[in-house]
Amino acid sequence: MAEVLVRHSLNTNKAIKFNFTIRQVTTTKSKGDPLWVLEVGTNSKDFNGEIIPPKIISNLEYKNIDTILEEVVCAMCDVVDWGVLQDDTHPPVLVTTFPKDASINIPIKSIITMRFKDLLPSSGMDLSDMKVVFDTGEIKFDITDELVIDGDPFDYLISWRPHNLEG
Repeated sequence: MAEVLVRHSLNTNKAIKFNFTIRQVTTTKSKGDPLWVLEVGTNSKDFNGEIIPPKIISNLEYKNIDTILEEVVCAMCDVVDWGVLQDDTHPPVLVTTFPKDASINIPIKSIITMRFKDLLPSSGMDLSDMKVVFDTGEIKFDITDELVIDGDPFDYLISWRPHNLEG
């Protein structure tokens, strides 16, 4: 059994514990082949004050266990009574860039990067309306569709390599 503590990003004062149990079972339906069963439980209460029932996932496969765990925990967190949530009052912060401001002699094939963080309490960054423009001083290029974005809504690394300089 494994235990994980989860906090809501807008209520950092409350954490709830999830218990994970994975068991191997054999059923007559499986013709003697073992199946893996995942049980996820918590003692936390929902909005009505009731204990949230455990979720049981049968026929678990190793290749998708991370996705299943995330989906189950998110679904259970959706019904948790998190109490009073704090307002997200601070904008995200640009924490690093490459190249640095006023840098010189940067190789032309360099990948341009920016790392943004959204510090707690936060609802995370929504990049769906983001637009990035490369400004040469004479011409502006919309490079939004050429970006590579890695991370999560609280910590994104955004990279760009000029498309005609790849290789």
